[in-house]
Amino acid sequence: PDTAETIIPETVVPDTAETIIPETVVPDTAESVTSATAGAAAAASEASDAGAAPAGWYADPSARYELRYWDGAQWTEHVSRAGQQYTDPPVA
Repeated sequence: PDTAETIIPETVVPDTAETIIPETVVPDTAESVTSATAGAAAAASEASDAGAAPAGWYADPSARYELRYWDGAQWTEHVSRAGQQYTDPPVA
């Protein structure tokens, strides 16, 4: 019988272990919060007692809303959930 060999080409996978793709974070908008920003928000929440965190949107420490605005010195009444802004007095 006629037996033809089938040759399967070798698949070459590029070495991506050295490739680092930076994550783009755009501050000042509720829609741009990423996992990296969420981590920064947790750090900022801890640093908020020292007043070291820069002004910006961070995870709401009261957990009533998704985000709350830190003015650089204290939490404000400005909050956000799903991209919509509201006002809510900060918890003392």
